[in-house]
Amino acid sequence: MKKYQYLGLGSNLGHRRQNLKNAIQALEKIGQIRRVSPIYETPALLPNEAPEDWNQPYLNMVLEIQTEEPPLDFLKRTKLIESQLERQKGPRWSPRSIDIDILLWGDEEFQSEELTLPHPDIEKRSFVLDPLKDLLPDYIHPSRNHKSHAPLWMGIFNLTPDSFSDGGELNPSLFSQKVDSYEKLGVHILDLGAESTRPQASSISASEEWSRLQPYLQILKEKYPKKSKVKPLISLDTRNVATAEKALEYGVDIINNVAHPTREMFSFLQNAEVQYVLTHSLDVPVDPSNCISQINDIHIWLEEKVELFLKMNIDPGRIYFDPGIGFGKNSLQSLEVLKKLQDFHKYPFKLLIGHSRKSFMKNWASPSRELETL
Repeated sequence: MKKYQYLGLGSNLGHRRQNLKNAIQALEKIGQIRRVSPIYETPALLPNEAPEDWNQPYLNMVLEIQTEEPPLDFLKRTKLIESQLERQKGPRWSPRSIDIDILLWGDEEFQSEELTLPHPDIEKRSFVLDPLKDLLPDYIHPSRNHKSHAPLWMGIFNLTPDSFSDGGELNPSLFSQKVDSYEKLGVHILDLGAESTRPQASSISASEEWSRLQPYLQILKEKYPKKSKVKPLISLDTRNVATAEKALEYGVDIINNVAHPTREMFSFLQNAEVQYVLTHSLDVPVDPSNCISQINDIHIWLEEKVELFLKMNIDPGRIYFDPGIGFGKNSLQSLEVLKKLQDFHKYPFKLLIGHSRKSFMKNWASPSRELETL
């Protein structure tokens, strides 16, 4: 089994996003970049009495790279790249156009005056540990024995004429503007859906779904060409395997399925490298009258799915679990799921919470709600 190297990149000076892109282009000349994490914006780590102009937020990310060079030789190459990208020498915590740190070298341990591996400060720096765990979900530093992780933010685009909140509002021009604004805000995942799942919504064919999606996927393909490494993850909300297969050509990273995974969907996941959102639901579109009997039903269902994914040799690290707020749950059950999210951390999947504009929340937002709802 191949062992890969992991690099941390950071920038808080100048055009930060472009600095990351330039560093990646330079690193591609000395190694094969296999995967990249989402970008996290974090406050600068500063000593006491630091000058006020040092307090500039960082963009941070982690790369998975493959190289045959020894660690010290590779370190010299990264320092040369930093110099070529106009990183100025200065005090340790001063702002910098680019910072490249070697975090892990496979499972090797290494120590010299110039380099210690694994990087000794991984466990102290969430801005390193969080993007690292996007690539290595099960990674636990020896001195930090827990699986905490900062949240990723998902921006939702409803490409439907009948969505309950914003159906029919988007057009290609507005979509392109919103994508740009979301990227500037630091949104990590862009999720596109073309079939409404609201109660009493009408199902649509895969061909109609694709006709709605394709123009917007084309916009994203042009904004983020295949070789782009510094970009949001693209998520496609679909239950149709035919749609998912077509979307691969447009650079989709995640298939977000609100329905039960079919045999065809499992087969698709065995042959594609995309990530997948496994959602607990009873009906699509939603039937408000059909609900689980108790919250434990979700756990029983999820345990079966974990076993099935493992049986089919699908890496659990590729899977997000969405407990399906509002899908097959009444208001009280949805609230209970939110209160007990920590119970889902025992499973090997990442956790995704699709809570936006769920109608059950109005029961708890109104001060005049009746007591019997409690």
